[in-house]
Amino acid sequence: MDPDFFDEVYSISKRVDKPLRAAETFGPVPSSFGTVEHELHRIRRAPMNQHFSKRSVSELHPWIASRIEKLCVRFENAVKSGEILNLKYAYAALGLDVIYQYCFSRTLDSVLMPDFNMEYIDALEEGFHMTPVVSHSIYGSFGVWEPLITSYSSLNCTGLEFYYFHCQYVTVLLIS
Repeated sequence: MDPDFFDEVYSISKRVDKPLRAAETFGPVPSSFGTVEHELHRIRRAPMNQHFSKRSVSELHPWIASRIEKLCVRFENAVKSGEILNLKYAYAALGLDVIYQYCFSRTLDSVLMPDFNMEYIDALEEGFHMTPVVSHSIYGSFGVWEPLITSYSSLNCTGLEFYYFHCQYVTVLLIS
């Protein structure tokens, strides 16, 4: 990136509306994420601002430090025992625990699990691979996504079961 252009791209004073295509990715629901106009987005986002203030985030610091300490103990024990740890899952587990604690006020204790909650992390990673397909088609060119997503609330299944069903549905769409 051109250093002279940095302030233009990352300006905090310049107000920019979200591209319609990006807003439509989150559905037709009038929400903070799906808002095109900058000022309206700012109004809709306002109730959530307190959760992302420096004070609010810094309150989580002691908990994050304790989680890091637990991960370090796992590393030390692995060195002593000769156990091989997959660092991808170790650090993903740390991130997962921090996000869950911050967003849901509970932890999965992934850093304490022998496999660092590998199955859950793999499921999340597979979901990320779907992002390009979903972001270009959810309420745009495919049109068939809206009934699937809006009917989720009527399904009697967990999030991961829905995710599996969703992936099967996407596979059928892409193959046919």
